[in-house]
Amino acid sequence: MFESLAIWYLRMRKKSVLIGYELEGGKIKILNNTSYIYDNHINDIDYRCSDDTPFEIPEGKFNIEVTS
Repeated sequence: MFESLAIWYLRMRKKSVLIGYELEGGKIKILNNTSYIYDNHINDIDYRCSDDTPFEIPEGKFNIEVTS
């Protein structure tokens, strides 16, 4: 029930959230400026803002691993 309430609240506020994902390789482009990421493992991801500029994720806040 708590999850349903949280989803309803985020939809009403027009917010997008990625929670608890393991992402490996690829590109993420957010569709609006109200998108958030929380508790994710992001490996080798090109994260772009809605205007296609690269988003610099602050160090110490996320587990980031870029492989070549």
